[in-house]
Amino acid sequence: MKQIKTIFYLSFLLFALLCKSSFAQYTLNENFESGIFPPTGWSTGGSGGWHNVNYASGYGIGSYSAIYDFYFCGFNDDSLVSPAFNPTALTDSLIFDYAYAPYDDGSSTTYDNMEIFISTNSGQTYTSFVYLTGAQLQTAPGLIGAFAPTSSQWATYKNVLPSGVNRVKFFTYNNCGNNLFIDNIKVNGPLLPVTDAAVSTVYSMGRYPRTFLTNDTIGANIRNTGN
Repeated sequence: MKQIKTIFYLSFLLFALLCKSSFAQYTLNENFESGIFPPTGWSTGGSGGWHNVNYASGYGIGSYSAIYDFYFCGFNDDSLVSPAFNPTALTDSLIFDYAYAPYDDGSSTTYDNMEIFISTNSGQTYTSFVYLTGAQLQTAPGLIGAFAPTSSQWATYKNVLPSGVNRVKFFTYNNCGNNLFIDNIKVNGPLLPVTDAAVSTVYSMGRYPRTFLTNDTIGANIRNTGN
């Protein structure tokens, strides 16, 4: 019984390590926590509508996020463009957190919109991936003041990308509504090898019998065999 229990524990440990090593990595991963905007490799259209803030972050985790300031209403339609990254495989996804509320003065409600474009040639040309209306982006009730989300007023967008995508562009259409926040932009990458960790050595018990119900210890070496 004791030997079976020991084998079970070792098997469970190895299973957990292998599961951990098979998680997806990210070929694009930007949380804006550097405080630098635009972050390294990113760019904007230059109108000033896109910038960063240090009072709102996805689900309240962290400090910074990107914002398009629709509320100020003085900016042109504008883009936030990612750096080029490794081309996507067939099952890779675009993932990001967002928060948005429309402008509501009690008599009418004004929404802004965003379209996401994708490129397979590092930004030389783009095609439309998805058009998101303000109603689809809304995570909080409309208000007459400038919107600043609480930690519970966020949602997460996830959509499978076509294969070969290596750049994304967020393009905002300004209708003088209210603020849109974007954070934690990710693109899934290939799975890490499932041989990332392996048991290299197991030290068995001695050849002498143990008294019934006493504890036994078996040592093992587990080494990193991947990246």
